[in-house]
Amino acid sequence: MKIIRVSLAILAVLFLSRDTLSHAQTIDLSLWVGKWFKVSISSSGYCLEEGALKKDTPKFTAYLKAWDWDPGQGVLKADLYLYQVDTDQWEVGPFNLNYFSGDPLNFVFWVDEEKDNSILGGEGQITGKEKNGILTGGSIKMPAGFHRDYSNHPGSFYYCSGGFNVTGSLTSSVPVPPGIIRQPAAPLAFSFSPCSSGGDSITVSGVTGTSATIIPGAEYEICGTYTLNSRDSAQIVAANYSPYGLVGSKGSNQNIGKGSGSYCVSFTVENVEPGFEKKIGMGFYPWPSGDQFFGSGYGCSDIVLQ
Repeated sequence: MKIIRVSLAILAVLFLSRDTLSHAQTIDLSLWVGKWFKVSISSSGYCLEEGALKKDTPKFTAYLKAWDWDPGQGVLKADLYLYQVDTDQWEVGPFNLNYFSGDPLNFVFWVDEEKDNSILGGEGQITGKEKNGILTGGSIKMPAGFHRDYSNHPGSFYYCSGGFNVTGSLTSSVPVPPGIIRQPAAPLAFSFSPCSSGGDSITVSGVTGTSATIIPGAEYEICGTYTLNSRDSAQIVAANYSPYGLVGSKGSNQNIGKGSGSYCVSFTVENVEPGFEKKIGMGFYPWPSGDQFFGSGYGCSDIVLQ
């Protein structure tokens, strides 16, 4: 396995029944929110690189944090944090645990995520011990996961696939830097200078997000006021920023007409360019399509998270 990019797929979802979904809406797994697991991950598979098939059996340690419980969807939202020695950086991404069956101290989950050219999947189990309403211990295991990732870029072609297993237990010793740890959505400190150009203007009154540092899977909402005078209609778009403009996000944009008003737009981060872990871009785009004509890089600065 080249690098586990924390993106998953699973076959068990095909068998998820209505009864299971109904049970997921009544069970409460919030006692796991805020808890960390130290996990060992071992993989066994093959990689096709430079025309040669090579056995691939990496082993490494990572940290898994459950950061929110969504009872409506039956999802214990979690992230996997993995330190990459070659880049001297922590990689983080969603590793959401979808409830399947059981009770809060002994339940089965499945994982189903996909990102870029990589998938990971599997079923697992979490067990815990409780005393006087306090969680005192817990373990996680995924005995038969699978992965696939590939790159077809010139000079960097590979295709890897295989199986993996995960074992771990609750820990209070976590080396992950606080700035990249995702939390439930909350107001974030930021800087942004109101700007105007060609009769258009925009202000930002608030930024709400799940991480003070932009990481894959983080969610943000930006609200403020606008004035549009340069054309009859447009849409306001927000996304994490890069040297190439607003990229790497899936968002909910807002259509606006000529005049002034308020807005709130949101997005979920998919990719992050190195050096841009604190910058969010705002822009006016023609509706229904076209290139940005106002906003970050077009008369305005970026929103910078503090």
